[in-house]
Amino acid sequence: MPHTSVLKPDDSLGVIPTVQANATWYNDFGWASPSGAMYSSAADLAQFARLILRDFNSFTNTSLGLPGYVLREWLKPHSYTASNTHFVGLPWEDLRPTFTRLNGGFPFTIHAKSGSLLFYVSSLSIIPEYGMGLAVLASGGTGLESTVLADIIVQRFAAAVEAHRVQYARDTYAGVYNGTSGNISSVYELRVPDDGLGLEIVRWEAAGYDLLSGVLGGQVPNNTGAPVLRLQRKVRRQENNSTTTVSFRLFPTQVETPDTWRYAPYTQALPTTESVFAGLCGEWFGTDSGYYGGQPLDMIRFVRDEGGRVTGVEIPWLRLQLTKQT
Repeated sequence: MPHTSVLKPDDSLGVIPTVQANATWYNDFGWASPSGAMYSSAADLAQFARLILRDFNSFTNTSLGLPGYVLREWLKPHSYTASNTHFVGLPWEDLRPTFTRLNGGFPFTIHAKSGSLLFYVSSLSIIPEYGMGLAVLASGGTGLESTVLADIIVQRFAAAVEAHRVQYARDTYAGVYNGTSGNISSVYELRVPDDGLGLEIVRWEAAGYDLLSGVLGGQVPNNTGAPVLRLQRKVRRQENNSTTTVSFRLFPTQVETPDTWRYAPYTQALPTTESVFAGLCGEWFGTDSGYYGGQPLDMIRFVRDEGGRVTGVEIPWLRLQLTKQT
């Protein structure tokens, strides 16, 4: 970060739009300088954000000299505010905005750090969910320019990423998978739902049995009774707190190996009860809660060829590997 310093750089490197800004540019904050009175450039701040995003999921030391777990702890809120969407970090200002047209209305996280002096404002934002960092520096205006510009860029960029994500899921994962293990045939069909959230299981048959219908409330055959009943209980809990039909969806998790996904009952409806616990994310808390044959009931893995193309799917608890139909 060659243009970042507590010392004033050469005037040729700065923006001094007014006489009043000139006075601020030459201010010496002395011992208070480390608290935020630093000079920097948009390029330097963008490079800083890029290093954080690159190493965000690292389990070893990062380019910033921090172990990966310390970097992730650094980007966690440390206190609450009176707002449901704004939290206090060290030093971050954490926001969890929601937009109905983005990610199905689910919140995403913005780790922001803003600063201002007379006639100068700055804003650095890091959005891990979208792999995005944004630095805005402004001078000579009302002081709102950096926030307005950052807001526009974040929404436009997030919308573009969402559109690409949905199309990628359709092209890569959606489709019919089938195969035979011994004399047992199985079919598994996935589609991207209209709201673009995850992958919806629309067909799941094994050994001539409609497993999906069984999970969603049908009769359970003896040979698959225990695991299916466990999945049914998840569905019942979700239905009791919703007014809409529950579907089964897959969501990606990268905590074990790439292309590992988890499936869970899902509904977009708001809770129908006034219980203080109604808004809990059951999908998150219920992950890995049931096992069969030593394997999680809610886990699948997609299989790729050497070229990176998805060619099949593994369902570990059923000991099945199915091939994607072209």
